[in-house]
Amino acid sequence: MKLLDQINVGGNSNNYDAIGHNINSFWVLDGASAPLKSALNYDINQWLVSEFSSALKANSNAMILQKLTSSFESFKSNNPIKVKEVTQLNLNQQPSFAMALLTCLDDSIECGVIADCSIVIQKFDQEFEICTDKRVNQFSNLTKNAKTPESKLKQIIANREFLNKPKGYWVGSSENNWFNEVQRHQFNRNDICRVLLCSDGFSRAVEFKLFTWQQILNQQFSFEHIVNTLRDFERTQRSSDYKRHDDASAYLISIA
Repeated sequence: MKLLDQINVGGNSNNYDAIGHNINSFWVLDGASAPLKSALNYDINQWLVSEFSSALKANSNAMILQKLTSSFESFKSNNPIKVKEVTQLNLNQQPSFAMALLTCLDDSIECGVIADCSIVIQKFDQEFEICTDKRVNQFSNLTKNAKTPESKLKQIIANREFLNKPKGYWVGSSENNWFNEVQRHQFNRNDICRVLLCSDGFSRAVEFKLFTWQQILNQQFSFEHIVNTLRDFERTQRSSDYKRHDDASAYLISIA
């Protein structure tokens, strides 16, 4: 695998995204702040994505479920006190993350997504396949449709009643009940040309029809140009339908 482009930029004062790779894997973690603050004296949102990304990097397992399971054990053993502190918080104070994870075997690649990160596969026949986790969409739409900051916060808290539950939506967290809920897809390595992993802060460039997946995967524009264009677009929008200055992260990888 060859890295073609990458970006990891914060939208506001804090960047709760983390990206990383090792010999056979690439990942994007999109951290989500808890709706209510805790009394803990450190940034639990930053801590979760940073520490879990470090655990993924130290793990060379090439199968997603095994990689997540063993990485979580390392994460937990390296942070026993903080894991206990965070998991004992009220649900509305606990941090979480969306994830896109790619692992590569000798003759296949495996993609895993949870929540609103995406993986876009470009095949040699120029077909595209998009791997997403659609379970989160109905809850995201409810939040998007709330028109005031107060109503959005109220909706986010209401959504959390369905967090990591059957018939709800799933995210990465400091607990170990989400690995089996990662949406996994396998592809023949010889069929795949390029792969894009991205957070929703990056994929909004396609959602808002500023760029196409084909333009992005064919490198018609750099990631820096794409995010700058997205930021310019966000500044011109007055509607609350457009989330502004979200963290934006992505990897573009050649499989050949």
